[in-house]
Amino acid sequence: MFQDSGLPHAYLEGQNVEIMANSDNVLRGGLTNKYVDVNELMKHIKFEQTIPEVIDATTRDHEEVYKTAAPDFRLSRFRLKKTDVTTFESVTGETLLLLKGSVSISSGNNQLELKRGESAFITSHQHISVKCMADAEIYRASVPVHNSE
Repeated sequence: MFQDSGLPHAYLEGQNVEIMANSDNVLRGGLTNKYVDVNELMKHIKFEQTIPEVIDATTRDHEEVYKTAAPDFRLSRFRLKKTDVTTFESVTGETLLLLKGSVSISSGNNQLELKRGESAFITSHQHISVKCMADAEIYRASVPVHNSE
């Protein structure tokens, strides 16, 4: 994972998951139909090579947690093999994004099957069980409520 500290960036190949804090200071370079302020963009951009800071994951059970300097969010990844089962507790509202495979997620009597490209919103204070039905890669976005997370 790469930590973005306001650097201009573009994804040139592969699949990426980007999570951002709520902000009104995004400057776009014109590759979408969204508003572009070229003069403001040119005030803030430096055209020089940089080496990105690669953030290594801390692994607990099946979950790889990527700790960033941003207090606004927490991002983690599960890489599961077919028939793996993992569990976690949601502390706040959370989003699961399934990039690969298929899984069944359950909480109490509620169950939902996700396929590649689908997502689910998890409400706070839920005991979540994830059963893998085909090798899967799941990203979990949440808000860290304790500094120790």
